[in-house]
Amino acid sequence: MAIADTNTDVPTIGKLSEADLRLTASMIPTVAENLPDIGCDSLSEYPITGGVDIAATTRALAEGQGAILMSSGGTTGAPKLSWLPHDLGLRQQCRTWDPLDASSVLLNLFNPGRLWGSHYYMQELARISCSVVLPAGPFDKSEIPNWVEVFQRAEVNALAGNPTTLADFADACLEHGVDLPINKIIWMAEPWATRKLNSIAAAFPKASLWGNYGAVETWVMGTSKPECTPNVLHLLPGHMMECYDNGALISRRADGWAVPLLRYNLKDRVVPAHCACGGERAMRILGRVEDTVSLRSAIFRADEVLDIVREVPDVVDAQIVLSSEKETSASVMTIDFIADGATDDIDHVNLTVRDRLVAGFVHMASIVAKYPDALRVECVDSLIRIGRTNKTPAVVRR
Repeated sequence: MAIADTNTDVPTIGKLSEADLRLTASMIPTVAENLPDIGCDSLSEYPITGGVDIAATTRALAEGQGAILMSSGGTTGAPKLSWLPHDLGLRQQCRTWDPLDASSVLLNLFNPGRLWGSHYYMQELARISCSVVLPAGPFDKSEIPNWVEVFQRAEVNALAGNPTTLADFADACLEHGVDLPINKIIWMAEPWATRKLNSIAAAFPKASLWGNYGAVETWVMGTSKPECTPNVLHLLPGHMMECYDNGALISRRADGWAVPLLRYNLKDRVVPAHCACGGERAMRILGRVEDTVSLRSAIFRADEVLDIVREVPDVVDAQIVLSSEKETSASVMTIDFIADGATDDIDHVNLTVRDRLVAGFVHMASIVAKYPDALRVECVDSLIRIGRTNKTPAVVRR
């Protein structure tokens, strides 16, 4: 575990006291064994922790009280195991974020199994909220007509899923003329793209959006409510985030939350933000640190590339596919995009995407001048997804 350099220029979201940090550190075996009796004098003197520390901590806490074993990773990194308490720390979380109640009938669209936590999270949230829950998982569009009677008889009025799955479900309902009285939607695991928000608004115009941010190994750290700006979340009380460029560090007070955390590197790029709700501890998650891509030895941020592509008229969503990689740099970057169904000139959209990327990055212009085939643009019917989670990654490496 490395010691972070003191850097007062690093933005920090939330606050924890010296006593909070000392208590949390004492609960992490790999840290406590080297911790001075009086703790550390400053935050930067505490070590940066990782997956090994979380596994040791949660496994020790599970002795005698049981746990549900979850694993993150497999999308952008190696799996990280976490032994989580059966209540998932939800009673603490729901003191400030409580979307469901006894009137809620929740259709849980998260994938079950394979140690992924979101499906079971929704089951437990429904239980402590005294809600009815349907543990369904995602549906193929063709299945929806066969399930409409079940949805209606159960009086489904709430949904839970990641934005990709939720948009799929909304599109299927629109295609088959299914009108469900959805008033609440719980989302997490990836950001919203404009097209997906538009699908939700068209299919479920009365639905309010309730968001979560977290990782399976750390559990939930941030939430949003219906009045919040899309893709802006709020760090939960009892948490502190150091927003380093090479990965945000999360610390958590050890009092009822699922996992004690001390300067754990999330490998996410997180920045402070302002929210329409006016609430404190607002933040945006810009993506994974690993989503920085190298093309012909030039470095590009995936979120900046995709933002330019998504602003092109008639592009509804996009993804970066890297191929012919040698060591750490790709020789070809392909922009796969989905076009608006009403578009009748795909060639023009392709050319516009390419031109804007070349104009938007100095290095891209130099690369394309020397290697014209290094940047490719293709219209596709669907983007590549991660089978275990049904998420759409920003970057796919082949």
